[in-house]
Amino acid sequence: MRIYPLNNYFILSLKPNAEKSLSGLTTNTTSAKQNACIDKFGRIVATFWQQKLNDNEIIIILDKRASGPLLEHLKQHLALTNTKIERKKDLFAYYDLEKKEVLLSQTKMESNVSEEEFIEFRLRNNIPLQYIDYNNEMILNVSYDFVSFTKGCYLGQEVIARVHHLGKAPKKLVADLEKKRFVFVENR
Repeated sequence: MRIYPLNNYFILSLKPNAEKSLSGLTTNTTSAKQNACIDKFGRIVATFWQQKLNDNEIIIILDKRASGPLLEHLKQHLALTNTKIERKKDLFAYYDLEKKEVLLSQTKMESNVSEEEFIEFRLRNNIPLQYIDYNNEMILNVSYDFVSFTKGCYLGQEVIARVHHLGKAPKKLVADLEKKRFVFVENR
């Protein structure tokens, strides 16, 4: 197993009613590996990995810097469904390079991948990270992996649907292997 620790990430548990609470607030289905919250203009509030434990509990893994904006964004909506957010301090997050997914562990594990190897892996596998490669961008400029076009309504969905069906995102995030970073280029 090749793992890289996600040390600058929070692990949050949403329960009860997690599925119901997130379905109208996120851009992807709750069963997808990645999801996002956007504002009414289609701009990113927070992107995150998620693991659906059941209809009542979903775990999200996100950059610590995104937790404040996400909590502010969700605050009013979660109160309506009595859903609570709790930080899981007893879990550790790692990126498993072989399975290409986030791994959660109750014990601290030793990393066997250097930061340089992880950057190279992310670039080659198109895995941009919020606050490293992008921040308050339009979600479609970053990646379509965060979006479902069949799941139904969510905040910002009208903008995303119009761009997707009537045009295209003005720019896209691509890997620049020479510079060892992601860059935005004009979307032709």
